[in-house]
Amino acid sequence: MFCEKCGKPLNDGAKFCPFCGAVVNATVEPKQADENVEPKMAKENKKEQPKKEKKKRKIIPVLLVLLLVVLAFVYFRMSGNSEWEVSAHDDGTCGVVYKGNDSKVVIPAKIRKGIKTYEVTEVSDYAFAKNTLLNSVEIPDCVTCIGEGAFSDCKGLTTVGMSTELQKIGDSAFSGCANLKDMKIPSGVNDIDSLAFKGCASLTSVAIPDGVETIYAQTFMDCTSLESVDLPDSIVEIFPNAFCGCVNLKEITIPGSTEAIRYSAFEGCSKLAEVTLSEGLQVINENVFNGCESLAAIDLPKTLTSIGDGAFANCKSLSSIEIPESVTVLGDEAFANCENLKFVAVPPAYRDGIGVICGKDVFKSCSPELQLVFGTRMTWD
Repeated sequence: MFCEKCGKPLNDGAKFCPFCGAVVNATVEPKQADENVEPKMAKENKKEQPKKEKKKRKIIPVLLVLLLVVLAFVYFRMSGNSEWEVSAHDDGTCGVVYKGNDSKVVIPAKIRKGIKTYEVTEVSDYAFAKNTLLNSVEIPDCVTCIGEGAFSDCKGLTTVGMSTELQKIGDSAFSGCANLKDMKIPSGVNDIDSLAFKGCASLTSVAIPDGVETIYAQTFMDCTSLESVDLPDSIVEIFPNAFCGCVNLKEITIPGSTEAIRYSAFEGCSKLAEVTLSEGLQVINENVFNGCESLAAIDLPKTLTSIGDGAFANCKSLSSIEIPESVTVLGDEAFANCENLKFVAVPPAYRDGIGVICGKDVFKSCSPELQLVFGTRMTWD
């Protein structure tokens, strides 16, 4: 039995509630009492709910920030070294571009991009271009190609550790590396493109590997400290300006495999004193040896067919020359301004003008004592 007013339990037969004094008219079941109490509890719960929601609202942003930090960490871990930009290939290899600032760099053999790891086989185009901080670089043996302009204008670069598996050196790969002194081209290289070492003013010697067939245009142009060059028997052609302006080059041997030397290949090599032209050479183009002031004598091979315009012009030390009967084209001013040239043996065909082309002013401004002999050297010995 319960009080109808306050819900307190009463003794059976009680007429008044000892707690609130209310008159007892009927009994109230415990269930009813619970129903009266529940509204009070509901009010209390409603007061607590806003507090819990506020706490949730504060916690959620913190969790989101933590999640972003974790995701960023995972991304950078999976993306690999931030110093390298990776160009991935389908075969599991890649090229790399350097984004760091170190003076000494070791290119990694393998590098990660995303969830995959790639083997580095290429130093990509312009990978280190104009990096003035770079002093030395080590290229791993897995690299087979150095791309176009990869190290161009790296003014502070002095040493390069080459890959033993290297096959190709791209256009302008080391052009403008004015302080590069030591360069050993690996034996597996079979392709050295145009301007590859142009302007490497500190380079003193170079050996071209066997297998290279062409010295392309301006490959070693303006290598002003270059003194010696070793050309292999595989060289078929030397392109324009290949060694132009190599003012300290003293000697060169053109192998028997070489068929043509294109225009200005050795122009301005003022200290070039010894030139060996092997049998097999057919063409000497325009200005090839123009300005080789130290060249005193040269033997032309009997396979030679053409001497271009100005080919030996301004060779001021040249004193004698024998033109082989195989030569059918003698260009304009071929020997102009050879001020010490006194003896020249010319094939009889040039006297008769039969089957030959003779340009203008071939011996212009040569020595006033110049003697032309139509025949062989033995005729005027």
